[in-house]
Amino acid sequence: MSSWASRILLIDDAEIEFLTLQRMLQKIPGQQATLDWVSQFHDAITALDREQHDLYLVDVRLGHHNGLDLAGDANP
Repeated sequence: MSSWASRILLIDDAEIEFLTLQRMLQKIPGQQATLDWVSQFHDAITALDREQHDLYLVDVRLGHHNGLDLAGDANP
């Protein structure tokens, strides 16, 4: 079985979503993913600007903001 490693950022204002995804990833044989989490819109923009992740999972509803707005606020 091959293994894979990646950095994933979950952008979601609900901690239960982070905990659920974390448990799901732990069940995948051979995975070596690092799961990071931010729950605030401004923290998400900072994380996106750093470009340190391979995959970004974004909640559509992010507090008072729309998660889709992050695409417009992050630097190209």
